[in-house]
Amino acid sequence: ASVTVELGLSVCLSVCLLLSISLLGCLFVTETIPSTQQATKNGDTAVIIAVKRHDPATLRELVRAESDLNLQNQEGLTPLMIAARSWRTDITNILLEGENINLDIQEKGTGWSALHISAETGYSATTVALLKAEANAHLKDKNGDTAVIIAVKSCHPATLRELVRAGSDLNLQNQEGLTPLMIAATSWRTDITNILLEGENINLDIQEKGTGWSALHFSAETGNSATTVALLKAGANPRLKDKNGDTAVIIAVKRHDPVTLRELVREGSDLNLQNQEGLTPLMIAARRGMADITKILLEGEHIMDIQEKGTGWSALRFSAERGYSATTEALLKAGANAHLKDKNGDTAVIIAVKRCHPATLRELVRAGSDLNLQNQEGLTPLMIAARSWRTDITNILLEGENINLDIQEKGTGRSAFHFSAETGNSATTVALLKAGANPRLKDKNGDTAVIIAVKRHDPATLRELVRAGSDLNLQNQEGLTPLMIAARRGMADITKILLEGEYINLDIQEKRIGQSALHFSAVIGDAATIEELLLAGANRHIKDKNGVTATEITEQRAQYGLESETLAMGEMMSQSAMRQLKSESKDIEGDDTSSSCKIL
Repeated sequence: ASVTVELGLSVCLSVCLLLSISLLGCLFVTETIPSTQQATKNGDTAVIIAVKRHDPATLRELVRAESDLNLQNQEGLTPLMIAARSWRTDITNILLEGENINLDIQEKGTGWSALHISAETGYSATTVALLKAEANAHLKDKNGDTAVIIAVKSCHPATLRELVRAGSDLNLQNQEGLTPLMIAATSWRTDITNILLEGENINLDIQEKGTGWSALHFSAETGNSATTVALLKAGANPRLKDKNGDTAVIIAVKRHDPVTLRELVREGSDLNLQNQEGLTPLMIAARRGMADITKILLEGEHIMDIQEKGTGWSALRFSAERGYSATTEALLKAGANAHLKDKNGDTAVIIAVKRCHPATLRELVRAGSDLNLQNQEGLTPLMIAARSWRTDITNILLEGENINLDIQEKGTGRSAFHFSAETGNSATTVALLKAGANPRLKDKNGDTAVIIAVKRHDPATLRELVRAGSDLNLQNQEGLTPLMIAARRGMADITKILLEGEYINLDIQEKRIGQSALHFSAVIGDAATIEELLLAGANRHIKDKNGVTATEITEQRAQYGLESETLAMGEMMSQSAMRQLKSESKDIEGDDTSSSCKIL
């Protein structure tokens, strides 16, 4: 009675289940058993209960009595589904003896059939029984998974083999777009992959809808080299590209997976294919500084100097950009073209200089790279180095053979020496001078490095130029010498450094109006500079094109209201310099040149 209340069974059905099989048979004979369709509160029929209790004798009698074997309980399970998830294949076989049994009913929640459940459980004998009874191996659950996919996911090789032998469709994709082979490729179970590859008409190159990955892509991503080899030997296409244009080779490179990559290279994969970014496997390896990966790629058939479409960068260019000297060395030894230019005209050497990578630059220099190539701005590596503060970079370049120190940039006409003076890096200036750079070179304005150092008021760089014996008398297009420029700007300290130079001509006159350095100094009333020039022997009698001397300019300043300033500056001058100016003033007194009215 308690069983009847608990399970919701009729008295007679309870007795049938609890008593011996002989009594059950007796009830059938006397036709006193109620309908076997009657279910418990859980929806379990007598058949389901017999299956759950693993009671083959009772179950056989129920089957013979033509009990409905397709009824589902509240979980949506049929007797066959419940039997499929047990190890009792004998129970499954008894059910399969029943007439009108539906092998392909699907559980409402998951959409699993008995074959799905058997595949998930891994009971190969049950799977065989279901397949022989013609269970549909192509049924998909709510996720689109077939029994084959379930067996792969659950890693049940014996069950999978039975499904393959039965001719199951191995190319069906689930809702994620995955085939059994793709799923197997993401695992480390190469045995599962090999079983699938035994199947007839398997398509190795189906691509997942979202990413565009094939089984070979998944294998490369996972890093299972054994699976990769198996797929390649079975004929998987290594040229397939995913939605980003990446091949399996590119994926192996990105993952820094030398083992898988080596297998792909050995099997003759195309190493020159570019992805949507225009990158080859070699470019990616070079960009990430993976010297070991680079060397593996270089073992295969490759085109070394492919350039990325947008920037024009080659693998060597990427390596130089990041400063990976070991990768750079490997590429150069393999014959990479160091003279290739990107869209800006920059070579790998120029990039190594711009990024200040001394180790990488040294490899490029040792390899005999052309150090004189100019980019679209007209700049050579040496010019770029000279305008930085990295003298070590300049020195590495100066170790190169056949380097031309005096190439001039097209727009400004400046050489490396000009750029060094402009930057104010005296150490670089010295290095260039010692290497033989020409300090007489003029830019488009006629300025030499000395003039540039003066204009920048850079005593340190100027002193090095003077010590090196630079020509201090060269005039620019305005006709100005370094001394004139220093005097015109009142730079007494710069003037003093210039006066230390040998063979300096103090009395050169500017071409336009004929003024000398002393004239310029007098115009601005710079007492300190006037003193330096006079003590050095500047000629106070020189007249400009208007016939005016420096002394007359001083008098004119006083005449036009600048006397107080002149006197203030005069007080700063030494007595000897003042005497020289006064003496000059007396010398020209009474000279009717009418120059006193000329204002400069």
